[in-house]
Amino acid sequence: MKELNNLKIAYWPYNQSKNEPGDRRRFLFYTNKKKISFEFYNPSSSYNIVLLSEVADIGIIKNLKKNNTKVIYECVDSYYLDNYEWKDTFRGLAKYLTRDNKKLFFNYRNALKKILSDVDGVTCASKEQASQLSEFNDNVHWMPDMPNDEIINVKSSYSKNGIIKLVWEGLPSNVYQLNNLKTVFKRFSESYSFDLHVITDQNYYKHMNRFGRVLTKDIIKDVCENIIFHEWDIQTYSKLITECDIAIIPIDRNNIIALGKPENKLIIFWKMGIPTITTATKSYDRVMQEAGIELTCKNNDDWLKHLSTLSSNEGLRKSIGIKGKRYAEENYSEKIVLDKWDKMFESII
Repeated sequence: MKELNNLKIAYWPYNQSKNEPGDRRRFLFYTNKKKISFEFYNPSSSYNIVLLSEVADIGIIKNLKKNNTKVIYECVDSYYLDNYEWKDTFRGLAKYLTRDNKKLFFNYRNALKKILSDVDGVTCASKEQASQLSEFNDNVHWMPDMPNDEIINVKSSYSKNGIIKLVWEGLPSNVYQLNNLKTVFKRFSESYSFDLHVITDQNYYKHMNRFGRVLTKDIIKDVCENIIFHEWDIQTYSKLITECDIAIIPIDRNNIIALGKPENKLIIFWKMGIPTITTATKSYDRVMQEAGIELTCKNNDDWLKHLSTLSSNEGLRKSIGIKGKRYAEENYSEKIVLDKWDKMFESII
């Protein structure tokens, strides 16, 4: 969009290093492909358009609107659905004490709902989120992550070397969800030899990304016997994934925010051609149904059934890998995602 280069645009990133997935797979991907100029948000400057990531200080929105700035807020985690009042209070207080927010919000969820109504546009990560967010704002756009510049390898061989290789990849703060499969892995090991490959960071901070340092391996040390850890690296993670046989995405069904996650991770796995088993969530159920694949799980029996079926059938692994890749390429292509970003900006200028 040439019109955007005539406007002063600012972005509040997840991290100024530009290395966070939420930055490089979304707004930075778009601006790089479209050659659009922008700068990181500076409170001393004025702008025509400001795009705020979820880590932004939502207290600045009121003043931005007073200055006739068009404001877009990115809402990819479903905090607006979290009904635990103590979490709202803690979240607002923690953001204030760490100065992430300059203003204290005693009920962060209510404050978030208010700003969702005040901004000019909202971006999210799935059709399900867009439907929920339309309650607060009439201009909601769902933007799939676009990791195409990162993906190096596509799976070519579906034969296994004796032992089944399962793989999980993601942020270390989400690795705890593998514990939901402890019973499944125990039962699975009675019939199949397998390794669980975990691709993530070695440690992370449990609170506010800066407090309570945790070793990732300690979180899942008892989930199964053969866990192989790999440090996440943009140059190697896709190679490690495609060397495995089956990807898994377990979700904590007791966590409303986790259940509201979009299908991004599944689509990334499918773009690599690896068959993937997931917990049954609204997003995963939708794309699996659209792709003609039945690998979502409502309970442990489902997990055991799908793991066993895929592990014993090379032809099935290959056909599902190919089918998932075709669906991802047809529905989450670079052009489709860039067009979504164009449409969002067109809606506010």
